[in-house]
Amino acid sequence: MQDIINRQAQNLCDSVGVIQQYAQPSFFSEFDWKARSTRTDNPIIQSVLKDPPPPDYSKHFSKVIRETSSQINYLIDGLPDEDLSLEIHNSALSLLHNDYIESGKELLKTVDQLEKKLEFVRNKLVEISEVQLTTEALEAEILKSYYG
Repeated sequence: MQDIINRQAQNLCDSVGVIQQYAQPSFFSEFDWKARSTRTDNPIIQSVLKDPPPPDYSKHFSKVIRETSSQINYLIDGLPDEDLSLEIHNSALSLLHNDYIESGKELLKTVDQLEKKLEFVRNKLVEISEVQLTTEALEAEILKSYYG
């Protein structure tokens, strides 16, 4: 939405710039006609007045501005109502809260299972170390009786 609004602002600025660039000099009726005739004798003003008219950029820019404004209207019409938006937001928050509670329960269950498995592994490590100590003691006794 912001991009389209920025593009519309750029279109308006560009159109004003082009109008300023290609605008023909105008003479106002309130001014002295004698001054006008002497001013038109100036070769620079004569060349400007004799130049062919520039392309009609007004049609191009009016088309671009009209299309961009219709895109903005389309986007604005697509926005949800504030009341409806609040209801949707509240229901989404409620769903997220329920998911949060369910995920918390599942996490606690998983942590309990992992703690039980950790305790099992620790017990097995104790048993392994006891067997290793017993084996080392028996090995030492055998070596002592054999070499001893």
